[in-house]
Amino acid sequence: MINEKNEEEFVNIAINATKNMGDIQGALGRSDKAISSLSQEYTLLNQSIGHEVGLKHIYSGKVHTGTLKCVSGNTALLNDNKRLKVANIQILSEDELYEWKKTHMKNFTEDVSCIFPDRVKPEVIVDAIKRLYNIIDVTLIDTYKGPQIDSEYVSLTFSIKALDKNAIDNVIQLLEGFGGQIRG
Repeated sequence: MINEKNEEEFVNIAINATKNMGDIQGALGRSDKAISSLSQEYTLLNQSIGHEVGLKHIYSGKVHTGTLKCVSGNTALLNDNKRLKVANIQILSEDELYEWKKTHMKNFTEDVSCIFPDRVKPEVIVDAIKRLYNIIDVTLIDTYKGPQIDSEYVSLTFSIKALDKNAIDNVIQLLEGFGGQIRG
C-alpha cells in the first residue's frame, strides 16, 4: 500500500492490525515487569555465589541445593557441577530453604548432657541453642542433681534435632562457651 501510495488502505490495515494486538500498554507493562523480575533474580544469584542456595526448577518443581559456584551467562553452577538455566529456576528464600531441608533431608538427633552452676537458667540455654544455624528443635529432657554432681552444680540433658552433625557440634561449643562441662 505504501509503494502504491494508497494512504487510506494503509491506515485501514494499520488500524485492523492494532485491533488484533490487544492491550499494547498492558503487554509492555507485563514485559517490563518480567524483565525486572529476571534481573532481580540474576542479581540475587550473583550475591549468593559462595553460599548455600536452594534453586527450584519452575517446571519440574525439583529443588537443587548446594553451594553456588558461579553464574555465567544464563547458567547457574552448583558445587556438585549441576548446571541450571537461570530462566528456569527460582531461588528459595532462606526460610524456604530451611523448611525444604527440614522436610527432605536426613535429620540428626543427639542427647547432650552438660554440667552447669545450679544458678543457670535452662530456658535461656534452650533459646540460644534454637537460634543456631541448622538446629530444628531442642528440648530439655532431664535436670539432675545427685551424688555424681557437686552440690552447687546441676546436670542438664538436651535432646537436639539438627540438619547436620556440624550443627550438633556447634551446640556443644555453645554449651562449653557458656561455661558448661560436657558429660561423656
